[in-house]
Amino acid sequence: MDWKQWEGHVVDGKFLLIQHVGGSAQCAVFSTEYGAQPARRAAIRLVPADSTAAQTWMLRRELAARLSHPGLLPLFQFGECQLAGTHLTYAVMEQADEDLSQVIPGRPLDPAETREVLGAVIETLGYLHAEGFVHGCLTPAHIMAVGDRIKISSDALLRTGESSDDLCEPNPNGPPEGRAGMTPAGDVWSIGMMLVEVLTQRPPAWDGNAAADPVVPEQLPAPFLEIARRCLRSDPRLRCSLDDIRLILNPPVAAPQPRLEVVPPAHTAKPASPQPAWSRHYLLPAAVAGVLLGALVCTGVVLTHARVSVPVAAPQSAAPAYPGVVEKKPGPFSPKSSPVDAALRKAAKPTEEPPAAKESAVEFPAPDVANRALPEVPREIMATIRGLVRVSVRVRVDQSGSVVDAQLASLPGSKYFDRVALETARRWTFQPAAATRTGPERARLLRFDCRPDACQASAAAVEP
Repeated sequence: MDWKQWEGHVVDGKFLLIQHVGGSAQCAVFSTEYGAQPARRAAIRLVPADSTAAQTWMLRRELAARLSHPGLLPLFQFGECQLAGTHLTYAVMEQADEDLSQVIPGRPLDPAETREVLGAVIETLGYLHAEGFVHGCLTPAHIMAVGDRIKISSDALLRTGESSDDLCEPNPNGPPEGRAGMTPAGDVWSIGMMLVEVLTQRPPAWDGNAAADPVVPEQLPAPFLEIARRCLRSDPRLRCSLDDIRLILNPPVAAPQPRLEVVPPAHTAKPASPQPAWSRHYLLPAAVAGVLLGALVCTGVVLTHARVSVPVAAPQSAAPAYPGVVEKKPGPFSPKSSPVDAALRKAAKPTEEPPAAKESAVEFPAPDVANRALPEVPREIMATIRGLVRVSVRVRVDQSGSVVDAQLASLPGSKYFDRVALETARRWTFQPAAATRTGPERARLLRFDCRPDACQASAAAVEP
C-alpha cells in the first residue's frame, strides 16, 4: 500500500496527516497535531482495520494506554476511522524530536552517551516487564529524544508471550525465539544488539539460522563488551537479566571492612608503690608468712610460678557480600547539536574505563565432567572482590549427563554471586550414565571460588 499518497488527508475529522515519516507494509506513521490551540506536535499510526491483526492491535492499545512512565512515549487517543474508502484503526502519541537511527549513520555514540541511553532503556523496560508487557522490537529507531529525555516507543507494545509478526515486518536482528512469543529475555537480546549498533554503527554479525551466538566486536569499551556478550546468548535461559545489567553499570559500593587487631595483655610486674599508713597493721602477718616460705625452701621444696601465654589470632575479615566499585575519573564531554545529543547531555557523566582484566581458567580433576564452565563475572566486579567469594552448588544429573536441577549447598551470601553460580552450574554437562556405569541419576557438588584475579571451580561426587 502506498501510504504517502494520504499526506494532507484528515483522520477522524481532526488529525491532519502532515507528513509520512515511517512504518511498514502493515502500518504507517504520520506527523500530525493534537489538542486545541496551541496544538501539540504528535505522531499518528494507521493500521488497516479489515485485518485480524488490527483488532489485536486495538486491544493492545487499550491496555497500553493505561501505562504511565516518564521513559515511555504516551498515547493520547486511539480509535477507528474511514480514509478514502479504507477502514483504518489509529493511535495518536507524543512525537519525538529525533531517534537514534537518525544519529548513528553520522557517528557512533561515545561511552558516556551509551551509558545514559542504556540506563534510561533498562529502567523503562523494567517498568514494562513488571506490568506484564514487553517491547518486542527495541531497535535504535524506537529509542527517541523528547526534549531532554530519552524515551522508547509505546505504540506496538506486546503482552508477554505474544508475537509481533502480525503487525511488524520480521526483524532480522530479533531474538531467535521471537516467533514463538516475546518475553523479557527477548528484550534483553535486543539491548545487546542495540549496544553493538550504537557503538560501532552496525549490528553484530549473526546467522539467524545457526545456533551460534552473535559475534560481539572485541573493541567495545568496558563495561559494554561484557553486557553485550551476556545479552546475546542464543539460549534465552543463559542471558543476563535487567538487574544484572544495572549491577554491571553501577556496581554497589561495599561498606569498608574494619580491621580488628587483638593485642594480648602484657604480663609485666607492677612497680612497687609506697605503703600507705593505713595498711601498716598488716606487716606482722606478712613477716610470719615470709618465715614459713623460707622454711619450705630449706627443705628442698621450691615453688615456681609458670607463666603460660596463649597466642590470640586476629580474625580474618570476611569477603564482602557485595563487591565494591572502581572509581572512575570524569573526562571531557564534547557538545553535540542534535536533539538526541541534547537529551544525552542532560545527565551524562563521562568516564574513563578501567583496564581489562586477564581471563583465566583453572583445570581440576573431575573424571565424569564432559563440559565445565566458570562463572562469568564482569571484570569491574572481579577487581573489587576483597579476599575470596565461595559458593557451593549441588546439582542433579540425569542419565544423558545434563544438569536437571541446581540448588545452593552453601549458606546464602551475596545474591549476585549466588545467582551467577547457579546459572553457571546449569551449563555443566557430564558423561552419560552408561559411560560411567552409574544409576539413572547422579548428584555432584560444584564449588565456585572467585578472587580478584580469577574464578576457579571444582566438582565432587555426593549421594543423590
